[in-house]
Amino acid sequence: MRPKTKIEKQVVAMANAMPPATDAQIEWAFKHLFKPIAKYYKKGEVWCLNCGHIEPWGKESELAVSLGCCDYFCPHCGAKLTMENWKGSAVKNDDTLLLSIVTTHKGWQVVRTYEVQRKNRRGSATERKMQEVFQHWLSPRGKEVIASRAYSRSFYYHTWYYDSPFEIKKHNASANGYYSYSDVFDLAGNYFYPRINVLPILKRNGFEKRILNLYRTDAVQAMRYLLICNEAEMLAKTRQWSLFSRMVNRGESKLKYPHAVNICNRNGYIVDDADCWTDYLDLLDHFNLDTHNAHYVCPKDLHSEHNKLVRRKRRIEEQKRLEEKRKEAVKFERQYAKRYGKFLGVVITNGEITCHVLQSVAEFAEEGIAMHHCVYANGYFDYKRHPNTLILSARGTSGERIETIEVNLKTLKIVQARGRMNQTTEKHQEIIDLINNNMHLIKKAI
Repeated sequence: MRPKTKIEKQVVAMANAMPPATDAQIEWAFKHLFKPIAKYYKKGEVWCLNCGHIEPWGKESELAVSLGCCDYFCPHCGAKLTMENWKGSAVKNDDTLLLSIVTTHKGWQVVRTYEVQRKNRRGSATERKMQEVFQHWLSPRGKEVIASRAYSRSFYYHTWYYDSPFEIKKHNASANGYYSYSDVFDLAGNYFYPRINVLPILKRNGFEKRILNLYRTDAVQAMRYLLICNEAEMLAKTRQWSLFSRMVNRGESKLKYPHAVNICNRNGYIVDDADCWTDYLDLLDHFNLDTHNAHYVCPKDLHSEHNKLVRRKRRIEEQKRLEEKRKEAVKFERQYAKRYGKFLGVVITNGEITCHVLQSVAEFAEEGIAMHHCVYANGYFDYKRHPNTLILSARGTSGERIETIEVNLKTLKIVQARGRMNQTTEKHQEIIDLINNNMHLIKKAI
């Protein structure tokens, strides 16, 4: 896209004039990004993926290699590598990762992202390439501009045009078309070069290196929040990183319980699970318990106290007269069907795990009781209390419940996924990947 504004023209000019990566940065990338491994063949050969050297090998058994007990010192490049059994064709091995370098330029905060490739072909030396693909530019006032090479992609491939000049791009998680792709310019999960340079105002506002690696948090958006949001600045300076990450991921401009956060800070209490803690505060408020009291706000065992209030709320609800429950259910069933009826046919499965949108308020109650969490008690079915929220249930082949997932319909991102008692299950990442890879089904229903 051609630059239109004065700032966009300025950024494109600076992006195209930026110097290439230094030799030290390139060397660090190939030394630290890729696993130091050598491939072992059954016929008795070992292939160094660091330099491409191949030699006969008969010192260790195949079982020892499988158990990860063998190290290999390549005589060609001198690297110490861990041996792995090679499965499949012994012809090629390609690895591609993204590396971001945080720097400054003419009063702007810049995050430069490179595609780092290591290609191995049997009988040839390892081919290494590190090419810049896009840049994030942040002004001291939090204005974000993306400069990127041209690219093409589909649901099955992504190709950069490395020789194209930098041009203006936008975040594209909501791309037009049948599929909903992940945002090309989201840096969550990227590798970062350890030597960084940030604007003085970012340092003043509480920037720390750990911001670059917060779980499922885009580092650029985190830095932007430090520049535009006073409450985010406060969270960073008090090291409330879970609350900070939650704020950035949800796109919130205000904290729901700022007074409670201040109490935590005064008592040296760090919130490790912001989603659970916020739900716990919701429960305290529901029972008219004092959210200005450190005894409640800073529990020693957050999940235990949270679950106690969930059970208490559930007992009270179960004691209500059947007629009142029926009327309430009818009221919210109509509201839920009207609001979420278009999503009720969404089913995501990989054959072993099936995720479906909860079909009714009654199913919310069943889910909350079975999983011992607050999906029903805190009214996640009520769009007035939880706007832009869609709840799915992940179940196994025999119908057993595994996790309950909350998807934000505004950002098309997973906000949280919880198993029984708000714990993370062994299949947590598999469920996250399954829904992310099929997010287009939810987008289509919108």
